Amino acid sequence: MKPSDPTITVFRVIFEAISAFGGCGFSMGFSNEMPSLVSVLTSPSKVVIILVMCMGRHRGLLDSMKDQEEIEYSAQILIDSWKQLAILEYQEKKKLLDEKFKPTISVPFPTPPLVTRF
Repeated sequence: MKPSDPTITVFRVIFEAISAFGGCGFSMGFSNEMPSLVSVLTSPSKVVIILVMCMGRHRGLLDSMKDQEEIEYSAQILIDSWKQLAILEYQEKKKLLDEKFKPTISVPFPTPPLVTRF
């Protein structure tokens, strides 16, 4: 490939870069014997295309990690609220059962005589 090769246009290079970023695998091709334009690029250009492919593959990684933190935080709040609700329901049921089985007649228990020995 010569720097002044007329078959390599800016459009073809941009198409290869966008295809690499999108990860779709399209290529304009170079000629009848080369299936891809990237195959005739120099090694530093291939490294740039590889980096563009990696950036395209992981473009939403940081945003999804932030969303995951928000989901975990929201889930913890939901679990805590359910726990508090369950505790309140348990206390109310216990209170109702205690009132239901409470003796209606209260009989005072006799107190034992106080005995002191010296």
